Amino acid sequence: NLEHMKKDLFTLLLCSMLFAQLPSFANSEIETYSTRQTIIIRGSGQHTAQRSLFPAQVFLVDHLLTAESLNFESNFKITITNMSTGKVVHEQTYNASTKYITINLGTEEIGDYKIELSSTSWLLYGIFLL
Repeated sequence: NLEHMKKDLFTLLLCSMLFAQLPSFANSEIETYSTRQTIIIRGSGQHTAQRSLFPAQVFLVDHLLTAESLNFESNFKITITNMSTGKVVHEQTYNASTKYITINLGTEEIGDYKIELSSTSWLLYGIFLL
């Protein structure tokens, strides 16, 4: 019947449109990945001597900041500060067993930011551009 044919034609059209878009989806994924910025994390003062391997890696992809904790033996706090205004835009304490943390900074203005990861026994920090 005609209605069934229309539905099939619409489905076919929709699938072919989606299929035509696949290469551009693949390309946009590659471009997104290339915007990944690794934030260099440093220790402050006496803590640097104690730690040859930092217990975290921090990445920025567009406006999403991801912290991967590798080895935290105690709860830790992440503080993100806008360096031009001095305003703390994120501050939260996480459980030592937390492996991945994603912080959406999409509402923040463009500029330099400082990230601090701290516990009672150490302090790590890095600077990044949003």
